[in-house]
Amino acid sequence: MEHLHYEEQHRVWICITCRHAVWPQEIVRHFRNKKKHDIPKVEQQQMREKILGAPYDAVDDPDEFIMPSQVIEAIPHLTLHEDGYRCCVEDCHTIRSSVVDIRKHCRTAHNQTIHRHRGKPTTAGRRAASTRRDQMWRSVARYQRFFASREHSQYFEVRLPARTAHAAEASDIDQRINTEIARIQGSSQRAKEEADRNIEPGEVSDANQWLERAQFAKYLSGYEWETLMALIDRPETEFEPVEYIMWKAMDGLGRFSQRTVREKAGVFVRFEAVRSEKHQTRYQPLMAYQDEQSFSSYVRPWQQIIMFFARTRTAELRKENPQYRFNRRQSQAWEQFVQVAEDIVEHNQTTDPVTPQRRQHRSRRRIIEDDETDAEEDAIRAQSVEEQQELEDVQRACLQFCIALMDCPASTQHHEYEFAMVRAMAVLGVKTHGWKGPDQYPPLLFRVIKIARFLVVQQAWEEVQPVDVWDDEGYRSDQDDDGEDHDVENGSTEGEQRASPSNSQDSAIDVPVPKARQGVIEVVRDMMDRFMVRGSGSPMQWLLDLRTYGLKIHYNTTAPGSVRWSGASQLTYKGMEIGMDAFRGFVHGLEGAARTQLQAAVLMGHTPPVIPWQNMRDNPSETEVRFNFLQSEQWVSSVDGGSWLWQQVQGNAEQREQWFHADSGHIRRRETIEWMDMVEVFRMQMLLLMHITGGQPARAPEILSIHHENRSSQQLRNVFLEDGLITFVTRYHKGYMMSGDVKIIHRYLPREVGEMFVWYLWLVLPFYNDIDQHFQREDEARHQRVEHPDPNETEEHGRISPAADGQEATATPQRHTPRRGPSTHLWPASHRKQKMTSARLREGLKRYSRLYLGEALTIASYREVAIAISRQYMGRESAFVTDLDQIGEEGGEDGEGSIGKRLQAIIDQQAGHTSHIAGMIYARLVGELQGSVADVRQGFRKASEMWHTWLGFASADRHSEPYRRVHGRKRGAPIESPWQGIQQQARRGRETWLRQAPIEEELQRMIGPDIRFRGIQEAAMRSIIRGDPRIVAVMPTGCGKSILFQLPAFVTPGGLTIVVVPITALRADMMQRCVAVNIVAYYNDRSEFSTVSAKIPATLFSRFIADPS
Repeated sequence: MEHLHYEEQHRVWICITCRHAVWPQEIVRHFRNKKKHDIPKVEQQQMREKILGAPYDAVDDPDEFIMPSQVIEAIPHLTLHEDGYRCCVEDCHTIRSSVVDIRKHCRTAHNQTIHRHRGKPTTAGRRAASTRRDQMWRSVARYQRFFASREHSQYFEVRLPARTAHAAEASDIDQRINTEIARIQGSSQRAKEEADRNIEPGEVSDANQWLERAQFAKYLSGYEWETLMALIDRPETEFEPVEYIMWKAMDGLGRFSQRTVREKAGVFVRFEAVRSEKHQTRYQPLMAYQDEQSFSSYVRPWQQIIMFFARTRTAELRKENPQYRFNRRQSQAWEQFVQVAEDIVEHNQTTDPVTPQRRQHRSRRRIIEDDETDAEEDAIRAQSVEEQQELEDVQRACLQFCIALMDCPASTQHHEYEFAMVRAMAVLGVKTHGWKGPDQYPPLLFRVIKIARFLVVQQAWEEVQPVDVWDDEGYRSDQDDDGEDHDVENGSTEGEQRASPSNSQDSAIDVPVPKARQGVIEVVRDMMDRFMVRGSGSPMQWLLDLRTYGLKIHYNTTAPGSVRWSGASQLTYKGMEIGMDAFRGFVHGLEGAARTQLQAAVLMGHTPPVIPWQNMRDNPSETEVRFNFLQSEQWVSSVDGGSWLWQQVQGNAEQREQWFHADSGHIRRRETIEWMDMVEVFRMQMLLLMHITGGQPARAPEILSIHHENRSSQQLRNVFLEDGLITFVTRYHKGYMMSGDVKIIHRYLPREVGEMFVWYLWLVLPFYNDIDQHFQREDEARHQRVEHPDPNETEEHGRISPAADGQEATATPQRHTPRRGPSTHLWPASHRKQKMTSARLREGLKRYSRLYLGEALTIASYREVAIAISRQYMGRESAFVTDLDQIGEEGGEDGEGSIGKRLQAIIDQQAGHTSHIAGMIYARLVGELQGSVADVRQGFRKASEMWHTWLGFASADRHSEPYRRVHGRKRGAPIESPWQGIQQQARRGRETWLRQAPIEEELQRMIGPDIRFRGIQEAAMRSIIRGDPRIVAVMPTGCGKSILFQLPAFVTPGGLTIVVVPITALRADMMQRCVAVNIVAYYNDRSEFSTVSAKIPATLFSRFIADPS
């Protein structure tokens, strides 16, 4: 037949046009589609009768049709599909066209997935996923199906007929030539990929001093990059249980060792442990200051070293991986380490106990982000280490191996790469298809050395085991009045008695018996001199020397550029496109959100009292504990901030019912906790505003270490009031923990942000602290009732019943946290015990910048962007610096515009001292902050005020002094700021170009060659071009009013035009017409401020045309 083909083997009719099978009883309905088949109804009916009357044995019942169960030859008249995937699970022959579809099928039909965990998979996880993928489906070259829908519409695999393939190959010589070319190119590409996968030795002519010094390529040549990286990847519990135990043991050992250094080791011990030379005098002891999350990155290199040995010690892998050799002590320590880990796996023990917090954490893994998951894991693991009293067996075995790895005598080695630890460190220098350079590898060496010093102190503590027993008067109980030690029974010292087998607990690790009369200092000194300092010829000397060499190269090499400017208002940073108007919109959008959160949620809709700025004074020299500018004698206000919110809640009937129980008058816990959660949201917004609007970008440790009140021990606050502006002062910089030096940096907040800050300290924080202390007292009382129940006391005797708000009471004793007083910290831990960390600051900045800017900024990227903007617009004198350590004693470098500083320096030198000494000692004002210099402080204030003005805060013009030019104009004359000059110059350039442009030709270029001005269009346009101050053009609907603002925007696209269209129906039409002539346009609606505010900042328009219609 002309339109149908009968397939005899499968007894079906196939539509030649649609290329799929049709049931006989549905032929007429199938050909009714006139778009595909233009067949008259009479012919359709005749075709049906002919099919039914013909001697064909076609299947008309779907239940009788049999699908192919094996691969068959392709059926000519069916559509042939290529490159599919066939399910292999449980003899399921389902075929899908894409990987996404076949994965969805396996997940829904068989409940199987290739990835067992969320997040980025490890190398072992990727290998396991690849194995599971091969077991779940396979590739299919060609496949077909009979019916397009319903029954028997599934695909089946086919192959090309042998004769057809042979004929096509014999007849088409071009195809054979193309195949040969593709084979040659594929072979070349595979050879290139093979060469890229393998490490090649460096050439002599390569001018790379770093690789020549480290010699990574020489000793790792021939190995694949990915193979080496897989050796140090994190293990998974499911596939490598023993390695996972060893990984966790190293983490726990590092945390426990840091705790030993922080809580037990004296300053003399820490001075010894920080040495890098023999007979070296250090002035800063070993510091243990890493928090839970940052410590994970510090201990990870040691975990990777452990994984390198764990995955290369097996016999089958020794020939395929970098060669190294353990000495006898290292071999014994390693075998003992592995044995303890295997015993833990065999007995189903764990070094990572499943606490109630971890059970709750595991139940939330699927609904929180991976970064938050890692942060919670670090916090829980750190809490378990804090509760740990001594090392576990597997941690002690890990310690013994690490010490043996470092304590390797150089007398038995001929080359540094004969050390097993150096070989492992070379593998840590590998990254994807390359090496870690002097900018990446020295920080890794620093972490290894840092943890190694912790381990040395911990090993000394394990060997000596000093007794920490003190009597009530604060004296050692094992000493006489003259300070001599008592001897214990049998003539042994107490340290020896503690180390004896009879008094020690059962342990798989033998702790060496300490030498008599030897202290921790002597043991640490001995180990440091033996293998931890230069001159020892140990692996640690190689690490120290390479770190110093890498830092020398790094600090003498300029960093690659990442910032590019497109014109005067578009910045590109690592793929992020940031417009200056958009950036200002981001800041003002965040400021508006914070103000709304404060007034509507935190202040519960109550109008805050007016801040008496004119009566506010501060005394920075006041050292009284818990003093800030709100307690100053000059503070004059009729409002008591400590009770203001209580009075507002009590005076509002609805809120009083919401906050307090009507029967008992007790405060409701659940509603109050919800309010405290909203305060935490405002705190994050306030933190970001201070970080962004304060001026020079601060590092996270700086801005997170601010205190709003004086603390004990003469530690002053960081927040001050100066001439109507709130300033926060930081005394921290990136090298403080190493050098002990500080940099005092002032950052000033604009009045809009400072106003919210004062309201928070004045009205919100006292209310918050009252509630927090109240709940802590209740929790403490409840804990005491659970631990020591009174049989005569009922739940009603308590302040609030545990089940008062629908919570079930429990009698299970829980770990009690001591009650903490109101913190002087500006960003304390929340009521949910969540600390404000750099990770939370980074995530908050990413969230709000993505919301208001459209780009996700991190702390590091914002620093680069802010510095680039300041250098572009604020001039050399007040521009932000890449590193605050670049700021000298005079607050900056002398240059153009710094005549006043140079003159003052000359006067001070005539007086016999420098300007720095003059500012620190001589003629200091009573109210000056201790440690700061007035000249430097004024420089910081000027930089902050210029930043406020550039961001567009209205209060900046009222509180900042006008900029004055020293050269070229009369002294004292106000001038424009640098960026205002750039904007004015660009605006004048656009006006000049618009006046000179042929408007008729530009109109035709915008719309078309046949367009002409109509009515008063030309007269109004020429008035606009001349810059007349007031123009009113009254025109009927449809007479071309939009041309009056479209044409100037088309001719000079660098400007900004704001059009007010009050009729909703015209807005969409207006947008379409702008887009049609390639004019970028946005519709600004207050209800959608969060999405478009960064594109149209209403405070920076240059021309304004109102449509009276």
